[in-house]
Amino acid sequence: MAETTLPPLTERHMQVLKLLAYGFTDREIGTRLGLAAQTVKSHLRRMNIAWDTTGRTQLVALAYQHGVLPVTHSPQATELAELRATVRELAELLGIAGCPDGLTRTALVTELRKRIAVADAAPSPGSRIRAEGGAHRG
Repeated sequence: MAETTLPPLTERHMQVLKLLAYGFTDREIGTRLGLAAQTVKSHLRRMNIAWDTTGRTQLVALAYQHGVLPVTHSPQATELAELRATVRELAELLGIAGCPDGLTRTALVTELRKRIAVADAAPSPGSRIRAEGGAHRG
């Protein structure tokens, strides 16, 4: 059986499809795109007709199957990429040497806890003045 090509979607339909793949409801999609939920439903109906599908799940599955939505668009892949970027950014802010991609979540949390404990133990500039009976504003 030859692989069929799906009819192309409009830019708006692609926007709806991407949000649909993230699991958003019609109302949530509408809010993000500035559309009424009924308009989102209308887009979904047109997409179902164009691709000869019967529902949301089938639309998304077909989009992944035919490469309309790359696997890297999946919520899990996107979340993982965002987490990796956050770990790299935190490692850089903390000045942690080595390869940030190799930094495990546990190592990062341990390092953050150490640094927070050190910061909490250090006296604040105002606490020294109060402890010495210095000037009090109030």
